[in-house]
Amino acid sequence: GILLFGTVPSGANDGNATEPSPELKQLKAGQAALRAKEYDAAATILDKVIALEGNRTDEAAYLKALALYHGKKFEACAAACSELKTLHENSVWRHKASFLAAAAHVGNRDYEKAEAIYEKEAGRLLSAARIQKGNWGGYDSFRRSTNKGVQIQQVR
Repeated sequence: GILLFGTVPSGANDGNATEPSPELKQLKAGQAALRAKEYDAAATILDKVIALEGNRTDEAAYLKALALYHGKKFEACAAACSELKTLHENSVWRHKASFLAAAAHVGNRDYEKAEAIYEKEAGRLLSAARIQKGNWGGYDSFRRSTNKGVQIQQVR
């Protein structure tokens, strides 16, 4: 058979197609601007998504922070990450925002702030409770292999 790729106009497939929400349209536009390395435009578009206060506000906030980071607006990026973590405490984007904030602090040469974030995240990632829950199965394998005398050598 022949496989064709292309776009189907809205409503042209089976009559059940729905228009994407304004939030999704703007989010996709922000993602496209980010991919095109138009960081100021991406941040502006993503601000509009955030203002809509829809279901993907936290994602838009993270992407805005990412646009600010790539646009070398490190202080604004760190502030956006902090705001995301404050307003969306249970978001799946909060931990990514922590690492992005740390990278922004490195970009600003504020290594102490970055180090504090990395230490906190390392504590969370390597916590005994998290490992016991099985949320990071790699630790036990690593611990067993290092206890057997396996050594990692630096390759030059």
